[in-house]
Amino acid sequence: MMREQGKDRTPLAVGQEVRDRGTAMEGVIIDHASQFTHPQAAPIFIYMIRWQDGQVASVSEAAFRPGGDLSLKKESP
Repeated sequence: MMREQGKDRTPLAVGQEVRDRGTAMEGVIIDHASQFTHPQAAPIFIYMIRWQDGQVASVSEAAFRPGGDLSLKKESP
């Protein structure tokens, strides 16, 4: 997943559906938070995900990078 760079980038949308690549479990992003390591740096996003079994977990944006554990589900046309 290629994301824009820089301090003005935006997080993934609340309501975006996700899939765990290892277990094929599906979930939805219910909230996000950001942290900055430096005033000029891009934020690091942390996402709250509600999984289909009802559990809620927080994951770093790194989980969505190539080779990471999570992927975004495609939107239906």
